[in-house]
Amino acid sequence: MICEKCGCDYAKSRAACPECGAPAPGYEKWASEGTWEPATPVPGPDEAPVLASWKTSVGWSVLGLLAGGYAWGIVSMVIAALLTAPVFLAIKASGSAIAAAAPVVVYTMLTSMFAVVVQSVVGIAYALFFYPSYFTARPRLKASGPIAFANCTFGGLIGLLWNSNLTKRIKGVSYAVVAALFAISLAMIVVAVPVTLNTANEDPVPFQLAFSRAYPDLVEAPDGYRTTESAPGLMFPPSGNSADEDVEAPFDMELEVFESAEDGVSFTVPWGWMEVDSPLGDDETVAYSPVGKPDVCMECSVADVWESLAAEERERLAREEVDNSLFSLEAIEEQTEMEDAVVDVVRIGGVNYIREAGFFADSASSGEVPCVCSLMHVENGVMYLFTYWDEDEYVNDYYDQFEEAVASAKFSTPEWVKE
Repeated sequence: MICEKCGCDYAKSRAACPECGAPAPGYEKWASEGTWEPATPVPGPDEAPVLASWKTSVGWSVLGLLAGGYAWGIVSMVIAALLTAPVFLAIKASGSAIAAAAPVVVYTMLTSMFAVVVQSVVGIAYALFFYPSYFTARPRLKASGPIAFANCTFGGLIGLLWNSNLTKRIKGVSYAVVAALFAISLAMIVVAVPVTLNTANEDPVPFQLAFSRAYPDLVEAPDGYRTTESAPGLMFPPSGNSADEDVEAPFDMELEVFESAEDGVSFTVPWGWMEVDSPLGDDETVAYSPVGKPDVCMECSVADVWESLAAEERERLAREEVDNSLFSLEAIEEQTEMEDAVVDVVRIGGVNYIREAGFFADSASSGEVPCVCSLMHVENGVMYLFTYWDEDEYVNDYYDQFEEAVASAKFSTPEWVKE
């Protein structure tokens, strides 16, 4: 029944509107003083006890949003961890490739997915079976405080709308929408679990690397991968130029190696980088960028320094005598356009390079790194130049990977020199 005065929807068995006290049609009785005295409500089959006594509790609602939400999250994770245990043991006993990954990686993934399943199932149950019951004669909860708490715990911000609906005596359709969203989430997990397990089983190295980078303190890198002191959260494949290192690619994963006999240079491409066209021109031998990061790039170029010398210089110096010593650090520093440039000699992968670096900035996990850097090595009259720049809006953690690629570099006499 709808009140003609305030619009409240109340049970037909009531003699008056519970909100404004206006008499229900057919129950108009006046006292001798001329004031209305509401008749005592008559219980009926359609009486809703919750609506009759409902008072919105701000305190219980806030408690449900904060403490209730966090507590339910913890409880759901505990339940998910218990459900994960038998599945985890079955995977480890299966002998599949994913079983070789760190146990915490597999367990964390499964627990996260099962937590979504638990929360979705409970969310659907509450939205479809608890909330609608508060508008009936047989509610599953009766007290206003616990109901307000439960609405906000299991419905989140939608719980505030549910509390408002109880105040207005309007059930609405929000509960059906929430149930549908939970059902979609549940369906996605049902599809995602087998797909993820299958993907991780076929190619477990990138799978474990992702967890290793996100949780370096919990998850070790796959066999053959290592970290740098400046970036403990980043994993790099084994360099191919270290005398004390002889490691096979993990799980028979073939790492890309750039090799050019014509230019006499080869190096291991960092994992997750792809070959790109350089914006600097056509003089480079090759250029690479991380996938999805076009503003980060490394280049390798090769040039004949001895051939570019004046004729009298070539007569005075043999090709074999032209190396790093031909270049003056002071001269390079005077010519640089970077205000904070650092010009020095560094040893990377057992090879001496003249480094020119600048535009230093703090990265996410590698500390202060240069956003522009060139590493030049000259031997046998040939210059090998590795260039790196990071023009992304945020300073990334790719400089260490650039140095790792340089550390893996191997040099030989270019074919055009032999000719």
